[in-house]
Amino acid sequence: HAPAVGEEHDGIVRGGDVQLLHKVLLARGGGGNALAAAALRLSLLLTALVVSALALPATALAECVAPNELWVGCTNVVQGGYWKTNEDGTLTVSESNDYNVYYDGNGNLWLNNANIVGQGSGLSEHKTTGIYAYYDEWVDTDIALTIHLTGDNSVSNGYPIYVAPWGGSASLTITGQGSLTATGTYRGNGGIYVMGDTSSLTIENGADVT
Repeated sequence: HAPAVGEEHDGIVRGGDVQLLHKVLLARGGGGNALAAAALRLSLLLTALVVSALALPATALAECVAPNELWVGCTNVVQGGYWKTNEDGTLTVSESNDYNVYYDGNGNLWLNNANIVGQGSGLSEHKTTGIYAYYDEWVDTDIALTIHLTGDNSVSNGYPIYVAPWGGSASLTITGQGSLTATGTYRGNGGIYVMGDTSSLTIENGADVT
């Protein structure tokens, strides 16, 4: 008769259940069969790993990087450090015990009662934007910036916040217990601008953004 699925016939297990095939090989014994069984165990393990990888969500497989340009109030902060904000919204280098702006150099920007104003007009360069995050290489790169809020903060001029790569996706997260007032002047109503092949803006953990 024709062997059913999983039934051994002339040394062959028909269809379906590789775990059953494994059991058949072990039951038959012998050096050659033992070697084949070991190879099958390895095959099963590799198959399980591939299936697990395919089951991951797409976001878990993609990796975002920090912007390689980050301008805050017309100051390039991309290397990280601490700053105080001046009355005109520009920055002055400060220390860790007295700051309004802190950047860790790895995509996390802290605002602590900061007043940030982009300097200049128009949109031809970063000076017109309060916070300008960009990836300035001609390759598709997914970038992410997280802004942590403490106290009352404001960002203004042009687009108050602008996040975009040359190509790829952009993600902006605003988090923390503080507040942020973003006031744009571009065409009268410039807002928070996140641009990419796909883009996302997430406001979480009690952050108050207007």
